Amino acid sequence: MSKLGWEVAGVEPDPEAVCLAKKHLGSGIFQGTLEKAKFPDDSFDAITMNHVIEHVPNPIELLVECRRVLKPGGKLVVVTPNIRSLVRCLFGKYWSGWEVPLHFFLFSPKALKKCSEQTGLHIQELRTVSKAVRYIWYASRLLRKDRINPGGNPGQISLHFTFEGIMFWVIEYMLCQLYPWGEEIVLIADKGSET
Repeated sequence: MSKLGWEVAGVEPDPEAVCLAKKHLGSGIFQGTLEKAKFPDDSFDAITMNHVIEHVPNPIELLVECRRVLKPGGKLVVVTPNIRSLVRCLFGKYWSGWEVPLHFFLFSPKALKKCSEQTGLHIQELRTVSKAVRYIWYASRLLRKDRINPGGNPGQISLHFTFEGIMFWVIEYMLCQLYPWGEEIVLIADKGSET
């Protein structure tokens, strides 16, 4: 975003990740949580949380803080795993999205909508996407087969698994046009009116 001319700030609780981010991105990274950063009201035109909300102990509190620091007319973009995804339904306890103990909460589109509305956010768009399905499919298959989560980069994937993953991605992509079964939920919201 900074390369596109935006003035940016980041929030990250992990000190090692903060050091790495500062090394590559420069200053503007706060070590801690958004609530502890204590940004002034109406500070940001855009807030992005890509696979963040599932890692926090109080997602409602986080959304309230996002709303507070978001400027009127600004956008909040949240991306998070979908507990109602097709792969989760097929693999059950072997779905790689569980990621215990890293994920405190997992959401369905309905639950994320309810949480957002409870905080006064105005939802502009709520949908599911199948962008990550090939990896999630592969990781879930390995979990079921070997009881091992490959984590990160799974390395060399067999031709059979690659083909299977591509076919499943096509199926899920088509179904996502009709049903909210994609692997990730995408929420776009604004501050809404003051209450």
